[in-house]
Amino acid sequence: MSTKRILSLVLALVMVLGTFGTVFADGTGSEKIDWLVKQEMIKGDQSGDLKLDSKIDRASTARMIAVALGLEAEAESLKLINSGFKDMTTAHWANGYANLAAGKNLIVGDSKGNFMPAKDITNGEVLAILVRLSLGRDLTAEERGNAGSWVAPYIAKASELGVTDGVNITDVNAAAIRKDVFEMFYNVITGKQHGKYDIYKAIVLENHRVQKLSENEILVEIIKEIKKADYVKESREEKGDQISLTVPADVADVEDLLGKVADFTVTKDGKVVEVKIDESYKVETGSFKATRNKMGSYTVDLPERYSKSDETIFRTYYNNNPYKYEEFYTTPDAKRGEETTEFKVDYARVTVKNGKVLLINAFNFEDIAPVKELNEKKDQVVVFDDVRDGRTKVYEKKDIKNVIFVENDKFSVGSFDKIEANDVIHEHKNGFLVRKDAKINGEFKKVSETRDGDVQVHIDDKAFTVSAVDNKKPVYQFEKDAKFYTLIARDAHNQLKDFRGEKATALIDLGNKLQYVGSEVDLGEFVGVVTKVVGKDVRILKPDNKTEDYTATLSTKVNSYSTGHQGLNNLLAGDLVYVRASGNELEAINRITDTSKAVNSIDSKYIKFTDKAEYRMLDDTVIFVVIKDKNGNLDYAEVRTVGDVKDALAKDVDMAYVLNGEEYEKISRTRTSGINRPGEAHTVVFTKIDIKPDVKGEIAKFVGFDDRQETLMNVEFANRSEKTIKIARGTDLDKNLRIGDIIRYEITKEKEEKDRTVTKVEVVIAKDSKVIYEVKDADAYGTIKLSNGKTYYENSKTESFGGSLRVGDKVSIYHGKDDNYLLATLKRDKDAVVGGGDTTDSGIVTYKNATSSIIIVDGKTYTANKDTIVNGVDGKPLSAGDFVGLTEGDKVDIKGDRFNITYSVKIEAAK
Repeated sequence: MSTKRILSLVLALVMVLGTFGTVFADGTGSEKIDWLVKQEMIKGDQSGDLKLDSKIDRASTARMIAVALGLEAEAESLKLINSGFKDMTTAHWANGYANLAAGKNLIVGDSKGNFMPAKDITNGEVLAILVRLSLGRDLTAEERGNAGSWVAPYIAKASELGVTDGVNITDVNAAAIRKDVFEMFYNVITGKQHGKYDIYKAIVLENHRVQKLSENEILVEIIKEIKKADYVKESREEKGDQISLTVPADVADVEDLLGKVADFTVTKDGKVVEVKIDESYKVETGSFKATRNKMGSYTVDLPERYSKSDETIFRTYYNNNPYKYEEFYTTPDAKRGEETTEFKVDYARVTVKNGKVLLINAFNFEDIAPVKELNEKKDQVVVFDDVRDGRTKVYEKKDIKNVIFVENDKFSVGSFDKIEANDVIHEHKNGFLVRKDAKINGEFKKVSETRDGDVQVHIDDKAFTVSAVDNKKPVYQFEKDAKFYTLIARDAHNQLKDFRGEKATALIDLGNKLQYVGSEVDLGEFVGVVTKVVGKDVRILKPDNKTEDYTATLSTKVNSYSTGHQGLNNLLAGDLVYVRASGNELEAINRITDTSKAVNSIDSKYIKFTDKAEYRMLDDTVIFVVIKDKNGNLDYAEVRTVGDVKDALAKDVDMAYVLNGEEYEKISRTRTSGINRPGEAHTVVFTKIDIKPDVKGEIAKFVGFDDRQETLMNVEFANRSEKTIKIARGTDLDKNLRIGDIIRYEITKEKEEKDRTVTKVEVVIAKDSKVIYEVKDADAYGTIKLSNGKTYYENSKTESFGGSLRVGDKVSIYHGKDDNYLLATLKRDKDAVVGGGDTTDSGIVTYKNATSSIIIVDGKTYTANKDTIVNGVDGKPLSAGDFVGLTEGDKVDIKGDRFNITYSVKIEAAK
C-alpha cells in the first residue's frame, strides 16, 4: 500500500471516529486532539461532544476501515460471502466489512476463529491496526520473533514508530477509548514515517515590522530538518537555507516569534500548522549595553552569517530597522567620526544559546508614559505627561506607524484602537511598544534609596525604581483628586508621604520602573470660592465649577484657629479659601488674601500685571471670576477658561490676584512637588472684568409650558427623564416653537441649579421637518451613513430621540455647524417620506441677526447650518454656512425647511 494511500486511510479513520457534526469549540485538555480539531480532522456530535471517554466495538471498526479505504462497495459485494468466522453469518450487517478488514489483514479473529463483532476493540488491536497502517504491511516473522504473546511485537514496533508517544497504555487487553485512539492517530499523522508535513527547527529572522513581508509572513533560517514530508523524496531545504512561511494568527503571533527558535510543522504550500518553541534557546529581556563582542553579559560572535554552528549572530534590529552589529554597537546612524565603542538601549529582546547572542531586537524610547484614556472615536490616546504637573499629551492614530503589545514578556501584533487606560506606552522613532500588564495593586510600604543612589517605591514586597530622566519620570495622583503631579526622585519621600500604609495602584514600564502611582487616599483639599455662609454651614464653588455644602465642627480650624462657637462668621461670600474636608465635614478652611491689581495680559503661558509681576500658567491653573456689586455683595462666581478671560480683558483696567505655587505649598497638607515655585500660578481670581456669565447648552424635547405666563418650561430628554426650568425675562425664544420640537436651550451657570434660568431657546429639529433621511449603514462605533451620501458620528453626547439608529430607520438630524458629529437625532415613522426638504419658499428677508445665522422671510424663521449655500442673482455663490450674502429687503427663494436650509437664491436685490 502506498504511503499516500496510508495517509489517506489514517485521515479518513480519524474523520470516521470523529463523526460529522458541530466543530468542537472548547479545549479538550489534549494539545494533540485540539490540533486535530483545529485542522478539522475530527468533529464532535451535534452538541460538539467528542465523546473522548467512549469505546468502539470491532464491527464498527471494520466498517470504519472500509469507509476510510473507500471500499464500501467492495464490502457490500462481500456481504453474502461466508467470512469463515464462526460467529459471523451472511445475515450480520457487518459481515462484508469483516471480510474486507480480514482480507486486508488489518483486523483478524481470535485463535478460535471468532470475529467478535460486538466486542469493544482493545488497545492491543488498535496498536496492531496502526502499526500495519504505518508500515503498509504486517510484521515480518523476524519482527515477530519469539514473543510470548501476539501483541508484544506490535507494542514494541508501535513504540519504535512513535505511535504511542505521550499515550499511556497500561493495559493492552482493555477496551480502547477514543481519546487514546485520537492521540495515537495524531502520532501516526505527524510521525517520522508518514505525514503530509515538513517539520523544521528554525530561527525567525524577519516579520512584516522589520522587513517588507505580508502581515502573517515570516522568514526563517533552517537550523535542523526534523522530518520531511512523504511528498518529497529529498529534502527541499538544507541546514542554513532561508524560507518564507505563512503563520495564521490562531497558530502563533508573528511579533512574538521574531528572534525565537521553534519547531515549525509546515504544509506543502508553506503554511504553518503548529509551532513548538524550543526552550533551550533563551529570550532575555531588559536594558542592555552593547560593545564590540558583548551584548550585556552575552557573547557576540561575528561575522553575521550562518556557519556550522547555531551560536553565531543572525540579525540585529534597532527601533524596527535592521543594522549590522558593527553599526549597532558603535551607535546606529552615527556620522563618520562620531562612532562610539558602546551603545546602551532602554529595552531589548535578545535570543541566546549557550551564552551566545543569536538575534537582537532593541529599542530606545523617546517617551514613556501611562495611558489616561482612549477617546470615543478611538483615534486619540491621552497620556499623563511628566513635563510638568497636570499636563497631558495626545497621540494621534494617523501618526503612529506600528504598535506592539507586550504582556508577560510576550510580543503580539497590536492596534492603536485597542490601547486602554492603565497601559504604559513606550514611544520610539517608528511606533509604540505598549505594556498591557503594567498595573499592580498592593499596599504602599515606603520609599527607599539603594547604595547606587536609585530611589525606589515599595508596593507590597516589590520595589520599583523612580526614573530621574526627562520624559520617563513617573507621575502620582490621589485618585479622588483630579490633579496629578510629576514625581521627582530626590523628593519622593515628601511627595508620597501620605501614601504610606494605603492601598495603591502602580503602573510599571518594560524596564520595571515606576510610571504612575495612585492611591485611594482622599486628602479632601482644594482651593475654592465661598458663595454662601449661614452659621456653621458654607457653600463653596470648587475647581470643577460645581458648588458643594460643608459643615464646620468644634474642631474645624478657620485661618488656623479653632471655630469654637464662632462658626464661620469671619468668612464672606466671594472669599478665596483653602479647604480641607473629610466628606462634607470641614477640617480646615483658610481665607486667602485678596491682593487684586491691574492685569496687563493673560494667555496660556503667562499672566502679567502692570506692576511687572508675572506668573507662569500651568495646565491645571484654575481661573475664578468673582464679581461683586457696588455694595460689596457677591454678584456671581464661576470658573472660566484662559480663552474666556483673554477675550474679555480690558488691558490695564481689569483686576485679578494670584495664589502662587509657593503660597499653596505652605498651606497645603501635602507638598505637591517638593519645590517652591513662587513664579507659577496655582489659582487666578479675577475680581473686575466685563464678562458675561457662562451658559451651557442642553438638547431636549419641548413638552410645553407649565404656566400661562410662560415662565416655566417643561422638557423631556432622550432618556425619558423630565425637567421643569425657569425662563428668564427677555429670553430669546424661538417664535416657531411647538410642542414636540427638539430644542437646544441655553441655561446660565452662575446660580445654583434650582435657580438657573434659560436665556435662549432655538428649535433644532422641528417635529414636522421635511428633511428626513434613511439610515444606510450603522456600525457599533457610532458611524452612521445616511441616504444623502454623507457620514455622521454618534457618541455618548448624542441625544437620540426614539432610540439608537439602525439600518433602514428614517431620521431627522441636528449636528454641529462645522462638523458631522450628531448632537441630536429624531427617529421618524417607518413610512415617512425620505427627502431633503425639496419644497421651495419665496419671500422678502425682513430680518437677519448679527451673526448671519438666522433670517426671517415673510414671518418664518430660517436657521443656517454648515450645508447652507447662498447664491446670487447670477447663480454664483455669495456665502456658505451662513446668510452673509443676504441683506434685509432681498427677495429670495429658499429650498429646505426652516432648520435645514439646502440653499437660498437671491432672485432680486433689496431696493
